[in-house]
Amino acid sequence: MNNKKEIAIVALTTGLVLTSVTPYGVAYAEETDQMQVEIQEDSFRTGELTQPSQKTPENVVKDALKEKTEHALSPKQVSGDKGVDYNVVQKRSSYDGTTLVRMQQIYEGKEVYGHQLTAHVDKKGIIKSISGESAQNLTQKDLKNASNLSKEEAKQYIYTKYGNDIKFISEPEVKEVIFVNENHGKASNAYQVTFAAATPNYVSGTYLVNAHNGDILKNM
Repeated sequence: MNNKKEIAIVALTTGLVLTSVTPYGVAYAEETDQMQVEIQEDSFRTGELTQPSQKTPENVVKDALKEKTEHALSPKQVSGDKGVDYNVVQKRSSYDGTTLVRMQQIYEGKEVYGHQLTAHVDKKGIIKSISGESAQNLTQKDLKNASNLSKEEAKQYIYTKYGNDIKFISEPEVKEVIFVNENHGKASNAYQVTFAAATPNYVSGTYLVNAHNGDILKNM
């Protein structure tokens, strides 16, 4: 992480937008109020990133992520795409007096694998920091295609790797998700399979399998 800190002040007066040239194209503020942003990385920002709000901390964060309110988050942290939503994964008090809110990005009802964001909201309803990124450009045609693979077929990789005699401690969990390739941004419908087995030796793991062609997308 670059230790050099830069401060960006962004303002919007009624009927007039003032554009600020910054490394990441910082967003905007409302009327004559100002938001101060300590810019560090696309996936991590601190400062006063939203205006004060009477809404609950989770709704403050959700509105900013969905670009329904003025904000100074990174363009890589937000997504106003149709079909995108954010679900609360965790909400608790933090050591610094803020409320920690962890959000999971959702598209068309499915979790977007690996895309959770964590924000701290102060007592004034201002986002003070946020980390993580949202997947971009999820309105891809391939995601509209029906899955060719069933949930049972998604589990076959376990038998291929460990043999048909494997004995599960509990039934493998198979969940429909969306996987976005980090290199080229292509999104795929996928199954996330989590399992634990005791025979012949203890083994556990999680993998992602493409729901259209059965390719293993990620093996952990």
